[in-house]
Amino acid sequence: MWLFCQTLKEYMLFVERVRLHAKTMTVGAAVHRAVTECIREGILSDFLSQNRAEVIAVSIFEYDEERELALMRKAIASEARKEGHDAGHKEGREDEIKSLIRTKLQKGKSIPQIADELERDEMTIKALIQGMGDEAE
Repeated sequence: MWLFCQTLKEYMLFVERVRLHAKTMTVGAAVHRAVTECIREGILSDFLSQNRAEVIAVSIFEYDEERELALMRKAIASEARKEGHDAGHKEGREDEIKSLIRTKLQKGKSIPQIADELERDEMTIKALIQGMGDEAE
């Protein structure tokens, strides 16, 4: 069990090195540097020495995949926020129009008059009025 924990700890040190170097250089260069440093410092040195090329190739692929997934999550979150904002904005406009319709109905105005004053078609005004009735239920 001790060997497993030690190996896991050393792997984490290797990954931290890659991430640290990737902030200032390409992923490929960061992986190469991390492998070289770890071998020199005795971190996974036997494994990295014997499997250097494969470790580098896999690490570059994995790190790029991790970065791509993070970018996709960020883009999805941004789009969801935009959709939420747009939906809220639309709902706010619709609430404002409904409020204006209520006021005009209370003043005894007809649907054609309301449609004309709000620059909407009569079908839209009728649908909004009907929706206002559903809200009261």
